[in-house]
Amino acid sequence: MIILSPPPRRGCPTACCSRKIAAPRRYGYAAVMEHFYTLQGEGFHQGKAAYFIRLGGCDVGCVWCDVKASWNAADHPRLSVEDVVAAAAQQPARIAVVTAASR
Repeated sequence: MIILSPPPRRGCPTACCSRKIAAPRRYGYAAVMEHFYTLQGEGFHQGKAAYFIRLGGCDVGCVWCDVKASWNAADHPRLSVEDVVAAAAQQPARIAVVTAASR
């Protein structure tokens, strides 16, 4: 899970709470099956706003996988990581969930 920026707190005397975490440059590209704004459905952050990023290209092939369509990376567009981070930053969620792709 990636925290895009810390949530703002009222009355904080330091700049740490309003600091934005910038994405480093030259990340490269990744096969992205889908990415969208949603509510986290499980785990510690259940019910919180999140930006969900499902990567393509998994070589594990778990029998119980509910998204077998993500296995072949060639089936999905290669997107700039910077573009995906920029899309996530446009949403109100401060949590990003990145899933799939074990390569």
